[in-house]
Amino acid sequence: MDGDKTTITEVSDSNYFLKLSTLTLRHLAIFGVELNEQYADISRRLIIEFFKKLKVTQSFSIPNAKTPTSDTLYKQAFEESWLLTNYSTI
Repeated sequence: MDGDKTTITEVSDSNYFLKLSTLTLRHLAIFGVELNEQYADISRRLIIEFFKKLKVTQSFSIPNAKTPTSDTLYKQAFEESWLLTNYSTI
């Protein structure tokens, strides 16, 4: 603990994938950029292009159980995509 700040360190033995939104927020925070839609979109695009150059495979989190809410969210976000097809099979 450092004054009013607390640092929590998490250690895991398994693979852990950061969400694109988390990476975007961290990227903007490193450079002290204002949080707005324009800068978030630029940051998101930079991260995606960087991952493509590294040949990182895209991965999406699909819940183990469907709910009416997850049905609605997945349909809105991924309509007419392979991801919605995969989600529909669970």
